[in-house]
Amino acid sequence: MEKDKNALPAGVTQEQVDKWKTEHGEVYVLTSEDEADALAIVVRKPDRNHLSRFAQGAMKDTLKALHNLAVDTVLYPAPAVLNKLFTEKPGLVIPLGGELQNIAGTNANFTARKL
Repeated sequence: MEKDKNALPAGVTQEQVDKWKTEHGEVYVLTSEDEADALAIVVRKPDRNHLSRFAQGAMKDTLKALHNLAVDTVLYPAPAVLNKLFTEKPGLVIPLGGELQNIAGTNANFTARKL
């Protein structure tokens, strides 16, 4: 059976999403593609402060900086649940943090051409 890509994660209502949008602006659901351990995490778009903290932290400890970026922007599940997931599978912070960077535009590609 094919999943509805527009479905909200279990435990999240459209009313809650609308409230988050009012409070935080853009809201995204990040879903894993692993059928066995399917995850759905709702985040707000990282802002300049989140990216600044990430950039400063990444110079010292990239995994910790990615972890902080995820925890700082997560709306669902609770940060404690996300921390438990990261304890069980520490590598999850890498793809999750990467997608948060995509949302914020840090992975945009530019091409230079001499004029």
